Amino acid sequence: MKYLILNFVLIVSFSASAQEDSVYISPVSDTLAYENRIFDNEEPLDITLRYDISAFIKLKAKKEERYFPAELVIHISETDSITKNIRVKARGNFRKNHCFFPPIHLSFKTDKIKADGFDQVNKIKMVTHCKSTKVYEQYVLKEYLAYRFYNMITDNSLKVRLLRIKYEDIGKRKQHSAKYGFLIEPTKMLARRKECVEVEMKGLKPRSFLREDLDRIALFNYMIGNTDWKLNAGHNLKFFKMNDPFIRELNVVPYDFDYSGLVNADYAIPQEWSSAETVVERDYLGFCWEDNEELLKQLKLYIDCQADVMKLIREFEYLVERERRMVEGYINEFYEEIIHTKSFLRMVQRSCDPIN
Repeated sequence: MKYLILNFVLIVSFSASAQEDSVYISPVSDTLAYENRIFDNEEPLDITLRYDISAFIKLKAKKEERYFPAELVIHISETDSITKNIRVKARGNFRKNHCFFPPIHLSFKTDKIKADGFDQVNKIKMVTHCKSTKVYEQYVLKEYLAYRFYNMITDNSLKVRLLRIKYEDIGKRKQHSAKYGFLIEPTKMLARRKECVEVEMKGLKPRSFLREDLDRIALFNYMIGNTDWKLNAGHNLKFFKMNDPFIRELNVVPYDFDYSGLVNADYAIPQEWSSAETVVERDYLGFCWEDNEELLKQLKLYIDCQADVMKLIREFEYLVERERRMVEGYINEFYEEIIHTKSFLRMVQRSCDPIN
């Protein structure tokens, strides 16, 4: 058990020297396991964050930004833990202003990750509870599930790790709390994992991207009822160029799903480019192609994953039962729709954006 949880070393600090057939793992106080990665473990990770939360909240209210020194404790077992000195900073455009407790960056620039190939990964996104009420914690858990659904569809996706976080305020108010959150895989880790490099999208046409990615993303966002994405300007999308010179098209990876109907946050609204009237109404925002061959392949991929997706929902014990049933029902509606392929394709033809 201890060895499995030691995977957090990849994120916080580890130093490993690989032999031809084995990997040396240095003491727990210095490092974590080389081969075990934090995002390969689906069990919640227990951590403690100690910093001046009172000043952090006060500064955010003034719309000022700066890093706060913090102490991160990774709990390996009831008796063992690893402590790292890091920095934290509020992030996210809307949520930074809307949330009492916004999502944050965990910055490791003062104590860099020492893993081979990951020395340039200096910060990691952590999604937090936004506000202290129970319903906002449920939003976090449902957005985490959205990432997990896409992980099941394709490994060309950002991995996530669920956290049980104990916040300890060292400021004046001493406001301690315990909440769920999750980490999002840094894009540099995805790039190394997929043997590609992240690039910026500037004025490229849809045919500049892998069509399978565009169809898969359109289906996924339709599945979770998300209109908060757009290929133009790269809204909530990341772009990657494969290291293979024979593949010219760019890979596309979606992120940020809190505006989806699946999450159904009280602050979420359909985007202006969508015809949806409510956040839970689905709207297909993919492209119109000359044929449906690739889209049919992606539909089959989603249908093949249905049993695993529904199993994840049923066994996800961290949602309250009412929310779990709502998630299950919402995703079931999607599957009931795409099983009737001909009528679904007619809907796509009515809703899709012209390729040119």
